[in-house]
Amino acid sequence: MKAESLSSTLQENQWLKCPEAAALLLITPKTIRSMARENRIPAHRDEGRRDWLFQEDELLKWFFALPLHTAENAI
Repeated sequence: MKAESLSSTLQENQWLKCPEAAALLLITPKTIRSMARENRIPAHRDEGRRDWLFQEDELLKWFFALPLHTAENAI
């Protein structure tokens, strides 16, 4: 994602950094980074940057779409 498109999108949606997204899901930042690297959770990364960004509404939709037994073990 290019910087200018990310900047305009940041204003439209609620974006979270790793610590904020982890707190939302009650997991550690290390766990959420690992899940993002493994494509197990919806995550976005700006070109040339190391940090992950998460859309709050995407995370919540992803979490609540998991079957109950999967949600307990997904994290």
